[in-house]
This record gives sequence, C-alpha cells and structure tokens, in this order.
Amino acid sequence: PGTAYTAAYYRFEEGTAAAFITTATDSSAGATTLTALGTPNYAEDSLPYAVIPRTGTANTLGANFPAAGAHGLIAPVTGALASTEFRDFTIEAFVRLDTLGGWQTIVGRDDSGLPGQGGG
Repeated sequence: PGTAYTAAYYRFEEGTAAAFITTATDSSAGATTLTALGTPNYAEDSLPYAVIPRTGTANTLGANFPAAGAHGLIAPVTGALASTEFRDFTIEAFVRLDTLGGWQTIVGRDDSGLPGQGGG
C-alpha cells in the first residue's frame, strides 16, 4: 500500500440548503478551491450518513447538480492539485443519480499533457 496523502477533500458544508454553490472549499492541506459551472446547489437530502464515520463530524449538506444543462465544479489549472503527479490514487464519492439519461461524469480530465501544463 502507498502512503496516506489526501490531495483534496470537499465536504460541501459552507452553504445552506438550496443555496447555489459558487465555490467549494478544500479542507486538505492543498487548499484547492473549486469554481462552479452552471448552478449546482447545496442539498440536505439523501446524505449517506448523518455523521462522517472516520471523523465523527456532522454531515449536513451535499452538492446537487441539476439534470438539465451543464453543471459541475472545476479545479484551477494551477496550484497544488493541478501540479501533483499521481501514480496511483483513490477517488471516494457518494453519488445518487436521479436519472440515467445522457452523460454523467463524476471525475474527469479535460486536458492532456503533464500535470499543471493544461493544453489539449
């Protein structure tokens, strides 16, 4: 097993239920703030746990991405998350899909090249 390094950790606890998400704060040491695309909003329904099992922290909100249109959270092309070279990694997320139509990407990369170079 590799070392335990958390490159980014987003809890979505900064807002209030139904409010639009404009940015998402990274709770890890990397401090990479995500910027909203479209109109994702904070949601308090369908959370997997009321308390996060590993930390014991209250889990009151999540992120909701409306089915129609393009919605997401975008990481900057510079900074700690963009410049980290991952050799192997784990992505952990709880996802509830309201519909199975169209494209539904949980994590994606929309460029090519080395970390931090962007381009395409």
